[in-house]
Amino acid sequence: MAKTSELPPGVQKYAESALFTDASVPAKLTSRHNTKAGTWGRICVISGKLKYIITDEEHEPQILTLSQAGVIVPEQYHRVETIGPVEFKIEFFH
Repeated sequence: MAKTSELPPGVQKYAESALFTDASVPAKLTSRHNTKAGTWGRICVISGKLKYIITDEEHEPQILTLSQAGVIVPEQYHRVETIGPVEFKIEFFH
């Protein structure tokens, strides 16, 4: 499955996570995991930097910032790594 940098047209936001920090990020997000079929995600950094790693294919890790969100493709395995102090949330779309 290919990496994408944009959500497809027509998806609708239906939920978002709590605000996470480098101290509160759940272990599940830093371990290899995926979203369900039909579920897209957008990782939104509020402050600091976050490394987004797609684990099921050969991809360069992305450094996410306030101006660079990360798009999660349905069923694509990924994880995040904190890079110092960070605040971020995840928005979910279908």
